Amino acid sequence: MVRWALTSSAAELHAQLAEVAVMPRISALVIDTAQGQLLSPANVALLADGLLHHSAATLTLLNLCRNRLGDVGAVAVAELVREAARLRTLLLDNTQIGAAGWRALGEAVAQSSSLAVLSLNNTPAAGDAGALAIAGALAASMSLQRVSLSKCGIGDVGAEALAGALRGQQPSSRLEALNLGHNFIGDDGATALVDAVLSSWVPCGRDSLSGTRRVTFFLALLSNLRISVAVRTRVVLPLCSLRPCALQGRLPTEAELLGDELL
Repeated sequence: MVRWALTSSAAELHAQLAEVAVMPRISALVIDTAQGQLLSPANVALLADGLLHHSAATLTLLNLCRNRLGDVGAVAVAELVREAARLRTLLLDNTQIGAAGWRALGEAVAQSSSLAVLSLNNTPAAGDAGALAIAGALAASMSLQRVSLSKCGIGDVGAEALAGALRGQQPSSRLEALNLGHNFIGDDGATALVDAVLSSWVPCGRDSLSGTRRVTFFLALLSNLRISVAVRTRVVLPLCSLRPCALQGRLPTEAELLGDELL
């Protein structure tokens, strides 16, 4: 794994960027922003292009959390996702991605045959348009297992699109977890999502006909404060009692139900 700790000097940052971008056969890359320095969209685009040309065949994990991707950086990362045949984990929390970037990422994830973990938490500009982009990826992907979209400004329209994607998944889908905590989902969106999860839920993991896993747990709807008490009680809470096998034989704790950390 390559862990790149960004420096505060612009000149040093550019030198490091040039070095990392041409480093061959990187398998995992984590950008460390602990010192407060962040990559700009142009920096991210250069880095993604370098990885595309030198590490597309080996990259399995890319963590760009808390950097400023914007649309320029997100589009470049999307191109990398299309070509990185072994990429399994993509972490893009708090990266200031706009509508064009979400569309590009959604299209790329839909085409990926390897990506299993996708995290885009804390990108509030995404809204329902971002959810629509990811819904397309969920419907098409045969590899996604865990998707986290906490604090993304998603409302009922986006939630209903995601629910439609869950209902439309192929029996061979591997999706196990979808985190929608701390969004703006109300009664209509919550009801649609719970109905979709129940329609694809198989007790204790495997379907006797297809032999493939289905959605087995669903987190954090209760942290969406626009859901009414009636819907929380009648629709959301009963779902929790259907999750023991996904939680190793136990029911979820209150912290797990309300938490936004899935990955």
